[in-house]
Amino acid sequence: MQGRLDDYYITMMNKTPCQVFEELQDPLYAIMVAAKCIVCCLGTAISAYQWKKIGVSWMVHSNTKILFAYYYAMVVLVGATFAALYAFEFVRLRVSCFHYDFVILLAVRGTGIAAIVASNLIPIAISIERAFSALHPKIFESW
Repeated sequence: MQGRLDDYYITMMNKTPCQVFEELQDPLYAIMVAAKCIVCCLGTAISAYQWKKIGVSWMVHSNTKILFAYYYAMVVLVGATFAALYAFEFVRLRVSCFHYDFVILLAVRGTGIAAIVASNLIPIAISIERAFSALHPKIFESW
């Protein structure tokens, strides 16, 4: 059993990147990547439209407005980041043996993951702010 796994990994390690990309050029995989890109683009467009159309005007306090505007920005950043990743992946699949720097890939993916984490912290910050305004309304209103 061990010999089979070693043979498999040795042959995988010796393949050139062009051969790996040729194997990934399956039409179903390309359709899946294109669908992910379209979903991310639509989500980004809808979030940006909602931010522009509704915005934060319905909120009362300026601190909450700032936090929620930041939340909108993070949602748009996440959608745009992952849409760009899937668009580059689709181009890489369609153009034979197209390479790009993996430092850029890791930086963009890291930015998207950091934006997801940051956008999940915003409701917690808004909850803490609302709790403080409920416990100490006189101090909160004087800011």
